[in-house]
Amino acid sequence: MNRTQFVAVNGQYSKLFKVLSGIPQGSVIGPILFLIYINDLPDFCSGKHDAKCAIYLYSDDAKIYKTITNGEDQDILQRVINRLKEWCDRWLVSINIINKCNQMSFDVKHKTDTDYYIISN
Repeated sequence: MNRTQFVAVNGQYSKLFKVLSGIPQGSVIGPILFLIYINDLPDFCSGKHDAKCAIYLYSDDAKIYKTITNGEDQDILQRVINRLKEWCDRWLVSINIINKCNQMSFDVKHKTDTDYYIISN
């Protein structure tokens, strides 16, 4: 990839910056090709025992969802996260762990304190 970008506001332009990742904006084929590229991600992440863990893909974003009712469910979710990282490493897709990865829990009865993790290289 040899792309650059700049910001324009009211006729003023920033300097050029290298684009290190992402989908070329404004193209029709770019997002389609990316979706084809990541099409196997949900199947790769869900093992035969982990099928109840859902992965939602939208553009270059992925969300993993799992109802947690016991410790085994927590283990399943962590295994799926581990496989997501393995897939990304295999296909050279970077994960923005610092700025874009978050964990969110909803529970009306109990406070869960399980932390899930992605080990960066």
